[in-house]
Amino acid sequence: MRWIARLVTASIALSAVTPARAQRVAAVQFVGWEPAVGPGAVLAGSAAADTARVRSGDHRVEGAVIGGVLLGALGALLGNEICQGGAQPAAGGGDSSCNGATIGSGLIGAIIGGTIGYFIGKSTPKYRGAPSPQ
Repeated sequence: MRWIARLVTASIALSAVTPARAQRVAAVQFVGWEPAVGPGAVLAGSAAADTARVRSGDHRVEGAVIGGVLLGALGALLGNEICQGGAQPAAGGGDSSCNGATIGSGLIGAIIGGTIGYFIGKSTPKYRGAPSPQ
């Protein structure tokens, strides 16, 4: 019976709570917005916006490194899992470690990933800021 009295007291106390002053939302008036298009506006992708950047190569090396590391790790993981799931040699016969399969599949994945990353990076230009005229 005591818990019922506590429950009733807590519900009455919580129902009488009002929001604090900082929790009240004031009425907000939307002023409006107009896009900046006109004779002096510079739009992204326009010739005026591109004059501040100079092409300085591409992302070949970054793409090859990222692709090689990612697909190399995936290939090593996949090669190890395939080797671990295969038939194990009988006691005393052959090599029971999967180091060769793991390293070999990791190298194959790194070569494939590096090649794909190289070509993706080659198609992505790298820009740097143009020196300001003084």
